[in-house]
Amino acid sequence: MKYFSKGIYSLLAFTILITSGCDSSTRDLDSLTKKTSPINNPNPTQSEEDNQTQVIQPPNTGGEISDENTTTADIKIDAKNAYRVSLKFSDNYNQKGYFTKAEIGQIHFDITNIYTGAPADVSIIENIRLEAEDRNDSEGKYFNFITYSGEQGPVYTIPKDHIKASDDVALKVGNLSGTTNLIFKATIQLDANQTSSVFTVKVPLVIEKNKSSSMAIVPIGSRYENGLFIDKFLIHVVDSYGNKAEDGTQISAGVINNVKLYSNAYNGGFGTNGANLPDTILPQNRFGKVATIDYDNGVNLNQTVGYYQLKNDKGNLSRTNKTFNLPANSIDISKDTITQLDTLILLANKNQHKPQNLGGWDIKSIDSDHEISLLSMDMGEDANGLSYAIGDEYRYDECRQTLMNAAASTFETTEVKDGIAYAELRYVPDMVGKTVFIYANSQLENKHIGISRKVTLTGTGLQTQTMSCTNENGTKPDCTISYRMVQKDSGELARNVYIAQPTMAGDPVYKAATASRTDCSGWTTVTIYGIDVNKTASVKFGDYISDELILNQK
Repeated sequence: MKYFSKGIYSLLAFTILITSGCDSSTRDLDSLTKKTSPINNPNPTQSEEDNQTQVIQPPNTGGEISDENTTTADIKIDAKNAYRVSLKFSDNYNQKGYFTKAEIGQIHFDITNIYTGAPADVSIIENIRLEAEDRNDSEGKYFNFITYSGEQGPVYTIPKDHIKASDDVALKVGNLSGTTNLIFKATIQLDANQTSSVFTVKVPLVIEKNKSSSMAIVPIGSRYENGLFIDKFLIHVVDSYGNKAEDGTQISAGVINNVKLYSNAYNGGFGTNGANLPDTILPQNRFGKVATIDYDNGVNLNQTVGYYQLKNDKGNLSRTNKTFNLPANSIDISKDTITQLDTLILLANKNQHKPQNLGGWDIKSIDSDHEISLLSMDMGEDANGLSYAIGDEYRYDECRQTLMNAAASTFETTEVKDGIAYAELRYVPDMVGKTVFIYANSQLENKHIGISRKVTLTGTGLQTQTMSCTNENGTKPDCTISYRMVQKDSGELARNVYIAQPTMAGDPVYKAATASRTDCSGWTTVTIYGIDVNKTASVKFGDYISDELILNQK
């Protein structure tokens, strides 16, 4: 499991900024509820069944009580008797903020006279009933109560002769994680001439909270500073119920700069005669059927010249064997010089996207042409059909004939605060237009959780250019010109950058427009095809940088 990247030359760093916030709610109705004094309401309406319900919000709301379906946390009996109910969970729950699966816990209740503070007169309490909200007739979905006789069930009605003003009730947690309600009901007999009043309190109960199951790396901006471009990312971590990850959760991050293997990468192409296709005619999406446009007197021939060969293989993660392997008829790992210094990044696809599989993994050894062993592994289920990228941090710059100083060599292992962290990815201007893979990992309750994503480095963009061309007589409808592209802010040439195709807008007077990758001097060629007679066509480009074509970057 990847917690520190390898190497010593670092110009790219992830920096985690800490935010504040904590969860400190309580479940004492006496302290949480806005009280209504019986003295100000001497003749309250007699209550019907379930007409007083107190709902305590989950911990991360700050402990405030919702007034919906709620009047007061006090039980009005008569002019001399008004009682207050206070409920709380056992200390092991309060310390963690949740019950663990299969745990034996307790709920404690106190019923006191709000005038004297003395324990309630239990002689007027007909019964006390505790219920698991999610239940059927035989068992609770999340937990069951343990009765005085040792029986377990989703409903526990305390017998009249066992009712106390202060008592503990045991409960047994099941095997599900989630948030549910424990329901406390007290039935009070007002006097011989009046019906009983049922007072209901709902208390949220959380099981296995803070086992984070969702992470996100979200780009939130780029800037140029001290000769480097800096892309800022937010790392967001929540559990499966939407609760923020617990403060102090350790997060680590890393990057692959030089991709050696990539499960969805372009693997060379061929035309109708089997010849490799030049980069200049690559389609925008870089995948699938390759179509070129030819014009003969303004007629679009739309000739198909070939196909790309794609690496569609997917890998399998074996937690039992601590390995990652590819199909036997797939890529030969050993021929791609994969070593222990490389990193395996598992990527989400439409069929496999569970966070316990994603993120970065350290390679221990190359075991065969199609299998690698991983350095560390958590317990869990095996997973098949995973997309992946394998590579290292050192990238050759063919334009400058040197090492591309943009890969990370070390990353801090840091702590999450209030469920989020901020990461900064730093790279030299020559990396603009290149593709990297970044990831973030955490380990909670000895289980891996990760996230990863492909990122095209754009810096703060390129200075846009506009090309215009007029077809005055219809004999030469195509227009081609070369431009030298320059980066915004840094002012450096945009070397070896894929330029996104100009987009048509409004009522275009041309059939198509294309741009190509810049060369090592920043030059690119733009062509407008099929301009209408006596019309002037204009296209703007450089607004966007297209994804880099990943061949084999080593």
